[in-house]
Amino acid sequence: MALASRHRADHGPTLTAVRNILQSPEVHSDVYANFLTRQGSAARYLFKLLLEKNIDKQMLLRDALAHRELTVRVAGVAACQALPDAQALQLLQEALPRPGAKVRVCVMRTLLPLLENPQPLLCTALLDDSQSIRSLACWVAPKHGIDARVILAGRLTEGFPKAKRGWLGILALAA
Repeated sequence: MALASRHRADHGPTLTAVRNILQSPEVHSDVYANFLTRQGSAARYLFKLLLEKNIDKQMLLRDALAHRELTVRVAGVAACQALPDAQALQLLQEALPRPGAKVRVCVMRTLLPLLENPQPLLCTALLDDSQSIRSLACWVAPKHGIDARVILAGRLTEGFPKAKRGWLGILALAA
């Protein structure tokens, strides 16, 4: 990785040899196991290698979307766009409730065009405890005929929230 980051031409054959070894079927399970446990640039590098040669892209992307490294999760969302809509839809819906506002916003942006009816997702997102999710939902909701005031009024008729997360969504939407 240090050699690759320097972009020197004389390291090209060495880097190619290393990539070929890491992408060989004999070490695939070891490389995959290391990908799951690594963080930072090592995790990103291994994800990129696995994405190029992995046979089961859906399993790789599912693991990438659940990875502890934020940049791997964001890269996983971007890689989902190359999948058929049905596969991408399933993976993105699984990834949406996981923590991490930046990733959740990327997932939601990618997910909305794939949904036949995005209204239920937007109605839930308008009351989300994450400011970034609510902002995206407030911006997209009018395009789908959703009035945030109606959603707020409907939620207020259900009674008081029992958790702080519920209060955050209601108070922020009311503001």
